[in-house]
Amino acid sequence: MITQRAESVLPIKILLCLLAIVFIAYLPATSFFYYIKNDAFTGYFPPKFFMSESLHAGYLPLWNPYINYGIPQYGDMSSAFWNPITWLIASTVGYNAYSFTLEIFCYIFTGGVGMFYLCKQYGCRNAIALSAAAAYICSGYNVGNLQHFNWVSGAAFLPVCLYSYNALLKNQTAKNYVRAGVVFYLFISAAHPGIVIASVYFFLAYSIFKFFQQKDSNTILPDNLSPASSKLFKPSLFRHFKTNVLLLIFILLLCAGMIAGYADALPQLTRGSKISLSSSLQNPTGFTAWLSLIYPFATVKNNAFFATDISMRNCYIGIAGIILLLSALWYKKSKLQVFMLASGGFFALLSSGGLVKTAAYYIMPFIGYVRLNGEFRIFTLLCLIIVAALHWEKIVRQQTEKKLTSFFLAFLCIVFTALIGSVIYALYSGDSLLINIIRGQYSLTAGLKGIIDNLSWADTFIIQSLIHFPIILGLWYFAKHKKINYAVAFIALDLIAATLLNMPFTGVGNNSVKEIQAVINTSPAGIPVPANKAVVSIKAEDEKSKLVGDWSMYSKQPGTLHEVLYPIVLQNSKDYLDTILSSGNEYRTKPLAYTTSEGAILRIRKFTASKYIIQYEVSENTNLVIQQNWYPHWYYDNDKLVEKIENNNFISLPLSSTEKTVKIEFRPLLVILSMFFSACLFLLSFIFLLVKKD
Repeated sequence: MITQRAESVLPIKILLCLLAIVFIAYLPATSFFYYIKNDAFTGYFPPKFFMSESLHAGYLPLWNPYINYGIPQYGDMSSAFWNPITWLIASTVGYNAYSFTLEIFCYIFTGGVGMFYLCKQYGCRNAIALSAAAAYICSGYNVGNLQHFNWVSGAAFLPVCLYSYNALLKNQTAKNYVRAGVVFYLFISAAHPGIVIASVYFFLAYSIFKFFQQKDSNTILPDNLSPASSKLFKPSLFRHFKTNVLLLIFILLLCAGMIAGYADALPQLTRGSKISLSSSLQNPTGFTAWLSLIYPFATVKNNAFFATDISMRNCYIGIAGIILLLSALWYKKSKLQVFMLASGGFFALLSSGGLVKTAAYYIMPFIGYVRLNGEFRIFTLLCLIIVAALHWEKIVRQQTEKKLTSFFLAFLCIVFTALIGSVIYALYSGDSLLINIIRGQYSLTAGLKGIIDNLSWADTFIIQSLIHFPIILGLWYFAKHKKINYAVAFIALDLIAATLLNMPFTGVGNNSVKEIQAVINTSPAGIPVPANKAVVSIKAEDEKSKLVGDWSMYSKQPGTLHEVLYPIVLQNSKDYLDTILSSGNEYRTKPLAYTTSEGAILRIRKFTASKYIIQYEVSENTNLVIQQNWYPHWYYDNDKLVEKIENNNFISLPLSSTEKTVKIEFRPLLVILSMFFSACLFLLSFIFLLVKKD
């Protein structure tokens, strides 16, 4: 059921509560005291930083010359190149350690707001919708995968997409079409490709579910339809089909630039084809990881038990969420809850890898392109949170809170058993930091890092159990006395505590954002003209610079002495990259631009990353070599396609002794035209949403 209450403006108290939850739960990072670890700054930040530097220098960031001798930036599916939010930040305040950190938490906040509105749309009251939003904000997916920027940004728009799609199905106004199209475009352009692929199946299933759920008696069937054929049609069939087709067309128009860019780049990239089955089964969220529904802190230890990367193990939605979820399984469920449970179960199996993912690899188109199965679990958590919220609303309306008593008692027994068992194991094994502290056998002078490193698996159960006891008792008391607002506060405390416990392991590193920015500040400003010196003389990275990835992506001097571990690799460069980077190879001693004959004088007059203007003096006709990857859209003298060196992939073109200047430019015309079409359509759509009244 979709209610009118969902259309109201977000109450200021709810807004402040959601902001507070995001800020406090992720305090180590939102305070800038620690930076987001691993892939965030080493993989996702560099291309955004390049886009920002290029735009501020007045150039379109079409070609990135600093990653493995150059890649088409628009073909990088990990950089959110096509996301309007990326362009907004890059062209205004610019990307730095602070704006990048704030952006990811804005996405997490957006996901919370979307979940609040979605639950309101499904008929939940403010307090319950707020609890669901808090569960989504602090979900194990966001906490575990905080470093995976486009996983988090994709998750942010999922509930917003679901909300806007529901609104469109209810009322097919122009504004609802435009709003849904814009939201889906933001999702597609921000999310990791694996989430986009999975969302196609999720929304297809949801659309079918909504079709059979609708009962519109006013829909007119086609003329001359036989009685037998008319039985095949639901009353709302034609309107439902028309609505979905029109929405899909509008989304595709908004995605015109993205489609043109990926169609251009994918045939040239190593990831443009289906990966092997063994690769597609990597890093699942296995069945052992669902222990995190009760004990999320336990997932940070015992790698052998979980047998997957630490970022894929956390599935927490709050202790209240799992109690409500189990209660919902026990009692009668609505059709929406049944759908969400079925969908959540399917994606849980898909995220676990194994037989289900193997079957999907062969049967379901594009699923075989997804390498890390753990990202599918966001759909499971989304569905489970909705089921729990709907069940709580039903309990409150029917005043049947007493039915939860047995579930609270069961969880108290589980937590008590886990606590006693962990304490006994810790005492007898001696493998416990907490016990050693009590015995005086551990010095606290080692600091926070020492404590984190020396915690045992038993310690995580003890700590989590001690937190669970007062939370469960408090929730039980407030449920029994129908004090829903106090229950919401305890739910938020539980989620915040779980997030803070896990952040040092899966969220933040040891350095501050200030220290990260200090490293970034050593990168030259803008897009400077390269020094055109030997690659081997380019500044090498040091220990500090490794915090933000390979320094060749920041040095502003095209060229590198080793292959950068980056997801985008051109097929033509893959075969020779190891060869030209090997010690003793002549290319290491060559500058960015040089000729194949002796005595030539070269000077790079202009450099925009996508364009070179080179002044030269040569005594005879010769060839110019530029140590940048060949790609189909490199031209010289405006309309002549460049060639590539034999057994190599560097740009090569002839120089005439009678000329003095040559211009080489990367010019993917169709991509540029499609990009401007998408940008204009998006801006017009955004303006329409601002001025159009409901």
